[in-house]
Amino acid sequence: QSQSVNRAMADSESRIAPLRLAFRRQCSSILSLHTAYKLIPDSGKVVVFDSELPVKHALVGLMENNIKAAPVWDSERRMYTGMVTVTDFIDIVVALYDRQDNKRKQGDKTNNNNTSNDDDDDDDQHRVSKTSVDLLEELDRQRICDWAAIKREQGTSIPTLVHILPDGTLLDAVRMLVANRIHRLPVLHRERENTVLGILSHHRIFRFLLDEFDRKHKGVLVKAREAAERKQAVDSRDAQEQQQQQQGQ
Repeated sequence: QSQSVNRAMADSESRIAPLRLAFRRQCSSILSLHTAYKLIPDSGKVVVFDSELPVKHALVGLMENNIKAAPVWDSERRMYTGMVTVTDFIDIVVALYDRQDNKRKQGDKTNNNNTSNDDDDDDDQHRVSKTSVDLLEELDRQRICDWAAIKREQGTSIPTLVHILPDGTLLDAVRMLVANRIHRLPVLHRERENTVLGILSHHRIFRFLLDEFDRKHKGVLVKAREAAERKQAVDSRDAQEQQQQQQGQ
């Protein structure tokens, strides 16, 4: 039974392999023939945040414009320094809460030996309440550049804005997204004073790829499947003939 299962898996892999290879080749071909400019909407707009903007206002800006990320512009250095995303705001809240809670716990260590269990419960509730108040106050003061500094301390920031030029291919864009482990890639036009023309994402590239593949290369997978089926039939026939020869001997 184990051998039959292994044989079935091998047969399945032999059928899938040509399809997978054909699909990869066609995807690479399509992505290499089109540039990043192809995916920029004609009437699209890009929201850019100043690095001095409070993170709370940046979150409101993302929500009001129904977007998940925006480039950050440093007015002093006159350059883009990175991206701020919805995920960043979650990380900001967690990081600030941990910082405030650690400060509160360190301040309470000196009083632990002089309090009863009931007092400890009351102190815990007070500490959580006080930490939440401090967190809200800290959020009011936190700027995007402050969060960027925290990310540098944590070693999770990218030194410069990862971007692609309008004439860069979509294949290059995919490679940059994967290599830098990012989800969004700005399209930067240097001749227009470093204007961000648009932002590419995995979803946008994949959607374009499927549409283009369906429009131009609909028959490729069908032909590959037919070729795989023919190869399987030939292999099966050869195996049967070989088995008959062995039985005859």
